[in-house]
Amino acid sequence: MSAITIKVVLFPQRSVTPGQQAREAPSLQIATSADKTVADLMAAVEAAPGPAADTILLSFDGADLWDGDATLASLGVADGAAVEANVHPDFRGCG
Repeated sequence: MSAITIKVVLFPQRSVTPGQQAREAPSLQIATSADKTVADLMAAVEAAPGPAADTILLSFDGADLWDGDATLASLGVADGAAVEANVHPDFRGCG
């Protein structure tokens, strides 16, 4: 499949409204392809400096990305999409 770039918006805290966070939060640009899986995307996020990998939960279009085997294409993640990386100190990874 063709290459896509995904913006991963990092939410280190939930002290303001989600709309404000999206504008103010740091983000990563990740080059990948639509046939890659959620686990592949998580590995790319984990490789970047930031919160511990086992505290991150990815979400897209309001839905948590629990299924590590699901492809980005099957979830509707396309070029230029924004995926959220929420930090949960009591959470341990995605499956």
